[in-house]
Amino acid sequence: MNRFFTTFLQTIVFIYAMGTNVGVAAKENKFVNSSQWLITANGDLTAIILHDIFPPPIASRIYVYANIAAYEGIRRAHPELQTLIGQVKGLDSLPEPVVGTDYDFNIAGIRAFYATGKALVFSEADMEEAWKQTEEKLRNGGVSASTLQNSIAYGNALSGAIVRWAKKDNYIKTRTYPRYRYKGTIGKWLPTPPDYMEGLEPYWNRIRPLVMDSAAQFMPERPIPYDTATGSPFMAALKEVYRTTQLTGAEYETARYWDDNPFATQHQGHFSFAIKKVTPGGHWIGITATALLQSGASLKESAEAFTLVSLAIFDGFIACWDEKYRSEYIRPVTAINRLIDENWKPFIQTPPFPEYTSGHSVISGAAATVLTGLFGENYSFTDTLEVMNDLPTRTFSSFNEAADQASISRFYGGIHFQPTLEVSKEQGRRLGTFILQRIRTRVIPK
Repeated sequence: MNRFFTTFLQTIVFIYAMGTNVGVAAKENKFVNSSQWLITANGDLTAIILHDIFPPPIASRIYVYANIAAYEGIRRAHPELQTLIGQVKGLDSLPEPVVGTDYDFNIAGIRAFYATGKALVFSEADMEEAWKQTEEKLRNGGVSASTLQNSIAYGNALSGAIVRWAKKDNYIKTRTYPRYRYKGTIGKWLPTPPDYMEGLEPYWNRIRPLVMDSAAQFMPERPIPYDTATGSPFMAALKEVYRTTQLTGAEYETARYWDDNPFATQHQGHFSFAIKKVTPGGHWIGITATALLQSGASLKESAEAFTLVSLAIFDGFIACWDEKYRSEYIRPVTAINRLIDENWKPFIQTPPFPEYTSGHSVISGAAATVLTGLFGENYSFTDTLEVMNDLPTRTFSSFNEAADQASISRFYGGIHFQPTLEVSKEQGRRLGTFILQRIRTRVIPK
């Protein structure tokens, strides 16, 4: 497999032209204490998520368990980091290191990431190959063979416990639930063109949240009522979307930039093909990597940042999907084709699930709130992730500015109503604030 990380890292560093181990007979190797290791690991995982075509909610699950596994290894090298045991749902214990054994816990955390990611993706051989390349770099970095072997063994033990915990989150059970049957009620969601796919992950609200008390904890206000009367708020919002055919070039480019559709189908005559991009969550994992590189963060800081952001993304999709299949709100393309113009098409492809709330807006609001808590307000950065899709870099004055742009892109693309977006961002911001308050890691001041 062509490793995506090469391009991933090159695009992240496009604009910007290694910790002390403690614990049971722990070793010190400063070469290992660099954010680069987890940036590489998340890049490798993103490549495989992209290759395996995981949809956004499932991708968020892969990111969060892999990063928690890494965090729980790395935090043993840094006494100032607190364990997530007892802080996230259902994580009650983890394996203890063997007394008198030499470990580098940073390496154990890195190995735990790869082992956990391997257990959760389809392309297991590719994930193992990515680890072998990382292991070779560690071996050449001055780590003794015995310490490396012991650290890998402990990382494997951590990963095994994390994977067993993950299997209790109801994901496997939801694979056996009956297919979603849309109700066909006026004003409710129907499968949309061009492929009229059935609803994606209709039972995602039954997945165990990791920080939220319940999937419905941040339930938003009700969407505007479906009302086809002239002058109704619904018709006003619908006509706004219909007029997106008159957007400026810059607005269309914003829609393209934040499309983040892992499997957008294209049809040309009798032929069809798919264009794969990173998921919305993967985009924010990339933004996290950019901030870590730009700030010169250490490995422990990268472990905290990736973990908190992935928690926000994971719980964000649960909260959003809980509302999507509660309100089952109609997509603009369905209503426009029915009420205004039967030939109208949105600029970007409508994804196969209800409109309210906006998934990209929710997780962008949540991730941006967490990153602001970690790096501060008005943190300027250049997002280079879309260079690999032949799109120019974009510079933002803050994470919230990026979240606002990601959100409005869904209106520009013709797949969301304007009133949905502010509600969705607020749902995400409330969740992000809650995560910063509930999860205590205590590396970077909040």
